[in-house]
Amino acid sequence: MAEPHPAPTTPVLDAARREAEAGSAMAGRGHLEAACMHYQRAIQLQPDFAHFYYRLAVCEWGLGRIQAGEHLKQAVELNPQSTLAHAALAAWSLEHGRVEAAEQASKTALELSPEDNAAVQTRAQVLEVSATWILPGTSFSAWSSAVSSPCRSWSSMGVWPVTMTGNDKPWTS
Repeated sequence: MAEPHPAPTTPVLDAARREAEAGSAMAGRGHLEAACMHYQRAIQLQPDFAHFYYRLAVCEWGLGRIQAGEHLKQAVELNPQSTLAHAALAAWSLEHGRVEAAEQASKTALELSPEDNAAVQTRAQVLEVSATWILPGTSFSAWSSAVSSPCRSWSSMGVWPVTMTGNDKPWTS
């Protein structure tokens, strides 16, 4: 079945896609530093493609770099309809103790795609942490554990999606 809207193609866009594909290959082999370089080149070639920022952020997140959050925000700004970017931003924000930002991003992800597994699970994790946050007598160590544990499980759920549908197709602008 043909796509209803074929992806546009230009020499620059094709080069950016090749860089992103090379980044995905490197990331799939666990070479996150090399993957970051490929995604950065893709962004230099096509700075308006949200999915390139998303992929760069995931690599940076895996390397423990704080800039991952900024790149996830950029992905959301460029494609506010991306459930994947909102869910990832929520998980990253939660992992870094930014509960209010996680609350907003997870709510948006779920509103965009109420049946998306990552959106549902991320929203549940945010609500769990939010409940822990407001319970009287909750110790900091309990809160800290709630912030870090659920998010790590999200990242193992598929931050490297093989197939994307709807709002998360990487080649649409």
